[in-house]
Amino acid sequence: MTSDLLHRVHDNFAGAVQVMAAYSGGKVLEEDGLVCYSSSSPSPFPWNGAIRVSGDLPAEEVVRRASAFFGPIGHGFAVGALEGIDDDLITALGEPSDSSPEMVMDHRPDPFVPGDEVEVLVASTDDHRIDWLRVVSEAFETLGESRETWHLNYPDLESVNNPKTVAMVAYVDEEPAAGGMYYRSGSVIEVLHIGTANAFRRRGLGRAIASALTAHGFDNGATLASLQAEPMGFNTYRRVGYEVVSNYHWYINPTA
Repeated sequence: MTSDLLHRVHDNFAGAVQVMAAYSGGKVLEEDGLVCYSSSSPSPFPWNGAIRVSGDLPAEEVVRRASAFFGPIGHGFAVGALEGIDDDLITALGEPSDSSPEMVMDHRPDPFVPGDEVEVLVASTDDHRIDWLRVVSEAFETLGESRETWHLNYPDLESVNNPKTVAMVAYVDEEPAAGGMYYRSGSVIEVLHIGTANAFRRRGLGRAIASALTAHGFDNGATLASLQAEPMGFNTYRRVGYEVVSNYHWYINPTA
């Protein structure tokens, strides 16, 4: 896969985490090609971290600067490294705390609605945004992310629909059932936070949300969509049309 494509998705992801940090009331510092970002929640990935976006800061300096940034804040953090761009960091930092496939798609997906009772809407009203936060926070609670964490990171729900972010909710018979969002910079979107409420799983709603978000991005000028796949969502994203191009590795509170 070309270095240009990897840099496009990496830069877009770095922009996404900075926007999330800013809207949560956190802090962002970009210096010498290293982005450090914190949020209102103390949880490390994906809310508090450091990503090298340019330059050639060695692993020791990345860790030193990230540690200096987060020390006064008091949060744990995760250093992110993308195969094909950050291979030196991956070698130096060793065994990652977590890894996820980086997947991309360069065309609009076919529409997918799993049933007549399902409606996928942009979260354009206060009620929609409240529904979005409820279903997404419930979905990720099963992965160990508390609902409080989501409320801390999205204290102003208008932030999920602005010029750079779009959130969507899937309703089943008018009951909020699944949600997700994307962040856009330039012609690239980063699809994030796709989750389904417990009572509505295994009904194709994750695919419906992922397809709708991706299509919305392409309809509004995107030429490339990217996401990091959790294990439970990998096959869903493959069905939408996403393909693996690399892997992200995350190192929580690393030493180097």
